[in-house]
Amino acid sequence: AGATSRAAWTLRAPEVDRKTPWREQGLHWRDALDVATADRVRGASASIALSGGIDSTAIAASAARLGVDRLYAATDVLGTVLHGRDDEGDWASMAARHLGIRHQIFTIGAPPDDEPFAWQPVMSSMPACAPYNVEDTGSWRAMASHAPIMLHGEGGDEIWRASEMTRLLGVEPWVALARGVVETFMVGHRPPLGLNVRGRLRGTRKRVRPPRWLSDEIARRFDLEALIDAGLARIAPVVRVPRSGSMKGLGTALWQGCVVDYDAAGASLGVELRLPLLDYRVVEAALRLPPLPGVVDKLAAREALRGRLPRALLARNKAPAAATDDCREMRPPWARLPAAPGLTYYIDVARLKEDAVASGATWEVLRALCLWRWLAGGARRPDER
Repeated sequence: AGATSRAAWTLRAPEVDRKTPWREQGLHWRDALDVATADRVRGASASIALSGGIDSTAIAASAARLGVDRLYAATDVLGTVLHGRDDEGDWASMAARHLGIRHQIFTIGAPPDDEPFAWQPVMSSMPACAPYNVEDTGSWRAMASHAPIMLHGEGGDEIWRASEMTRLLGVEPWVALARGVVETFMVGHRPPLGLNVRGRLRGTRKRVRPPRWLSDEIARRFDLEALIDAGLARIAPVVRVPRSGSMKGLGTALWQGCVVDYDAAGASLGVELRLPLLDYRVVEAALRLPPLPGVVDKLAAREALRGRLPRALLARNKAPAAATDDCREMRPPWARLPAAPGLTYYIDVARLKEDAVASGATWEVLRALCLWRWLAGGARRPDER
């Protein structure tokens, strides 16, 4: 009879509540997270992938209220970084001790040949974004052996993503906007201004183009610029609501790949990954807050978690992962890259080298390296198959 598909649910922006103080709304959000976490644990034992940030520790605090004896937390840290040390495990340990949760740190060791990137070809059906030449730390296996349920803080950055000031003009009432800006400065924070100010005021935006390093042949064959223009609204929807930053982040198609990857990893270990922060009640409670000031730097969440988490952790600024800093400063030794038949059909190698030398191994360059490794592992041009 054939197969049909339909949307399981559609995210709609709830009405912003400008009457209830943002700190009180933060408490409503915390209560929703308690319920969402309890629904996902249901009295069973659970593990949690714990970082030193607000999102996973907020879930851990909610789960701890159900009984700390059934909880186990694990944290991955880099054993070698360019500057200082990866202190994410220290912050996670602080939260675990405060909550009374059993906690274990797993160290991602130095690569076997002291080379931070893995140049060896990989054999897989699709390119895998796994550029580091390191062994699996075993944290996921440890969590799976403890319990069939694994909690994860995915989604926190999206539900608390601040809307840029340039996107609030003409959307947020002027009086509310002015009041929010003043209050944001009064609590010691700065509203995000946004990029391309002149273009946004004129109602224009910078065009999204394919990476420079993709070959001209590929760009012409698939008419990539036209595909990007046609699919931009679907892939990264632009919505004119006060909480447009969160709506855009939650509406991207990237979540499909994220969920698929988590499902595959969990299935291989016999564990089910559950994401309390993406519970519709938690999302809606967060989206009801006005864009300023409670959303800036997750202020409402930080205030709501006072007493549940250490003050030092709640005052900690969001820090990029140590791996991100390392990636941006690396200058890859291109001579070590394996030969890949047909590689130049897909990648303009000269442009890729120029980008890496100019800006380091950014995530865009790392994607190219992952594609490079995949092609070296056996992929061929379509007309060579």
